[in-house]
Amino acid sequence: MSVTFDGIASNINMVRILGANLDHEPYKPFFIYKSAKIYTIFDACHLLKLIRNAFADFKTFYRNDDIISYYYITSLNELQEKIQLNLANKLTYRHVNYFKNKMKVKLAAQLLSNSVATSIEYCEKNTNIPEFKGANATVNFIRIVNNTFDIFNSRNLLSPGFKKPINSNNVNMIFKELDRFTEFMQSLTLENYQKVITSNRKLGFLGFIFNIQSLKMLYNDYINSDLFKFLPLYKLSQDHLETFFSCIRSRGGFDNNPSARSFISAYKRLLCHAEIQISDNTNCLPIQNVTILALSNLSTMQRLNLAIGKTEDHVDEEIAEFSVSSIHEEDDFLVSLPYTQGKEVIKIVVQYISGYIVKALQKKLKCADCIAVLHSQESDIKSLIFHKDKGGLIYPSKDVIDVCLFCETIYRENIRFKNLNKNQLRLIITRTIYNFLNKFSTLNDHCFPSLNDHIYDQDPINNHKYLLVKLIIEKFFIIRIKYEHKLRNVNKDSIRQFYNKMIIFKGT
Repeated sequence: MSVTFDGIASNINMVRILGANLDHEPYKPFFIYKSAKIYTIFDACHLLKLIRNAFADFKTFYRNDDIISYYYITSLNELQEKIQLNLANKLTYRHVNYFKNKMKVKLAAQLLSNSVATSIEYCEKNTNIPEFKGANATVNFIRIVNNTFDIFNSRNLLSPGFKKPINSNNVNMIFKELDRFTEFMQSLTLENYQKVITSNRKLGFLGFIFNIQSLKMLYNDYINSDLFKFLPLYKLSQDHLETFFSCIRSRGGFDNNPSARSFISAYKRLLCHAEIQISDNTNCLPIQNVTILALSNLSTMQRLNLAIGKTEDHVDEEIAEFSVSSIHEEDDFLVSLPYTQGKEVIKIVVQYISGYIVKALQKKLKCADCIAVLHSQESDIKSLIFHKDKGGLIYPSKDVIDVCLFCETIYRENIRFKNLNKNQLRLIITRTIYNFLNKFSTLNDHCFPSLNDHIYDQDPINNHKYLLVKLIIEKFFIIRIKYEHKLRNVNKDSIRQFYNKMIIFKGT
């Protein structure tokens, strides 16, 4: 029913010779073979990379009086690198400086994604950072590209929105969005007033327009005629062939230039051993069991001493070495951080992390009273959670946010850029709890006050309020330290993709 290919000239000339018209309107995105229509489909992943490359190279597109600038994406990355936190997106140094990793589809898809658009939009509307003023047109551009890519990468009928395969129920919504893409891209111009779809970097934009024409005809031929119930467009991509080639390469030590004999050998092995086994080193982690009740014959102070490894007489002296200089009476835990514009964004991200912590803890906790105090009864329309929420995010209570802000201050003053093992992490958590209790001289009056009556129903060693604070602090530090290690492990000078085939023989 179709032929899928990259956008190189030889492929385009092939379908042109076979009878398709990709040169001028009205486009004819198919050719006839044995009385059957064979539709031409440009690989969506390849087109997305071409749009990303053109956007990064030209830096600026124009649409009427609107300016669409790559500068907003680089500004977002610089802001996130400065505060060492992400505004709920995947953008990193590698996404912006992709030149040595041009072939990685993931980097292009995560750069031109709805999460990046939402982050830029949030910075424009809810912060006083001047670099994001006037970013609305760029946000619309990124979202239109993201939605179109989602449509041509649809797989599962249970997926939401534009990720759901086209069928009779969502066809109007999908065609409306695709028409919006066509109209938007046809009106884009460069600095010299030349239209983008007529420039020498037009293929990424025109390729999607050709695909839209093919999709409309495919819908009429196969779904309207009741041959198919739905059409998952991922089936019309090159990913299946790319995956097969990756398996072939893996059998030869990831040699991307195999000989005929090594190819035949790898192919035979794949035929005999088709099962793909997941490595033990994958990023899927086992779920940890977290309980709010602790069984112990030790008092709270004794447990603190045991975790620190000191006697009760030396606890205060040892913990006093832990810096808490930025904690003041007005509860502005980040007041002394050397960020003027970034401080506001740090608080926003910590609030977002607090919502995730509440979502994670409520799955494990059994106490209804403790779960209730984790949630906020009101939604903050200025929060990042409100802008990212599609129905599944949680608004944390002020007490949870205060605990997390306290931990962020401790983290930035004492922990960043340090290599911590498990025992040291426990020590940091214990000291943080001690300082938090010291900050709030009476925990009952300042933190989770609605639990004041609840804790009288428990033994002192099983104080739910104290254990709840401890769980929040533990979860926060685990999240922050894992993210810090992730940032440190990013190889900004990777050369494998840059050298491609030559890397195998480099140094020999």
